[in-house]
Amino acid sequence: MKKITLTVLTILVSANFSVQAAIPKHSFEEHIKRLKLELKQNKYDPSFIDKAFDNDFTLDLQVKKALKNQPEVKNTFDKYMSGKLAEFRVKEGRDLYKKHYEFLKKLEEKYGVDPEIIVALWGLETNYGKYPIKYNPVKSLTTMSYTHNKKSRRDYFKAELFSLFELNKKYKLDILQTKSSWAGALGQCQFMPSNVLKYAIDGDMDGKSDIWTNELDVLASIANFLKALKWKQQEVDFVTFNNNTFFKKQKFNRKYMTVEKWQKLGLNLALQDKLLKLRIYYPENKLNNVFLVSENFAIIKKWNNSDYFAFSVLSLAKEIKTNM
Repeated sequence: MKKITLTVLTILVSANFSVQAAIPKHSFEEHIKRLKLELKQNKYDPSFIDKAFDNDFTLDLQVKKALKNQPEVKNTFDKYMSGKLAEFRVKEGRDLYKKHYEFLKKLEEKYGVDPEIIVALWGLETNYGKYPIKYNPVKSLTTMSYTHNKKSRRDYFKAELFSLFELNKKYKLDILQTKSSWAGALGQCQFMPSNVLKYAIDGDMDGKSDIWTNELDVLASIANFLKALKWKQQEVDFVTFNNNTFFKKQKFNRKYMTVEKWQKLGLNLALQDKLLKLRIYYPENKLNNVFLVSENFAIIKKWNNSDYFAFSVLSLAKEIKTNM
């Protein structure tokens, strides 16, 4: 695959989809015909859709099932976090942090992104490249461009399908053999096709960008994407309160306030950076913990629009960095 120099933007798929898809009035087969015509008009090869579906134009039910069974929707906060912070994931994250430490520090200097966050995202997206990714991106994106219940999301997946064809046209990516998530995300860092175009980079300077098999390219691409999302290096990204008496005394909204402001309100918050902004995150949990999260929580939600996912990234990063 030739070196990728990139174009187009994304926000990964929200975890809060309705399962019942408001299918358009025209049939899926008619949808395919319209897509193929538009692809041809844009000088892409529409036959890839025929080959991906093996000329059997029925909805990919596995994609619909995966949409319904997203862990961010089905699981409680405690169950979700228990899985994401499993011992094996923390241990391997620490091992890979050590293995790539010098390279990660170079990325930190260049992109201003904390090394442990880069590794944590890698670990949560694909278990550091070991998670079995089984879907065909052409089928997945075509299916989602028809079956999603919101027109804005159908348009989004259609645009991602065209970005996938752009990857094939410019960089010879074999889009029939390449595997993706159910939503069409690619590689070990699970970039949507438009993000591959824009943010995947050549980390080890071997003349190509490979987020499928090259760990350094994966790490560098994650750092590049987070920089574009305006990641902030700061003292902490979240603080845990086991006793939430303070928060029960008065109602707080979810706006960000500086450490100094929290302290003036009476919260015992021992942080040096008085200008660091934090807001309440209070998911239902067995320990009744309350968290104050930094603005980086919102940054991760631009990567994947899920509170659970965002907090799991911050938590895994913290575990990876502990005792290092």
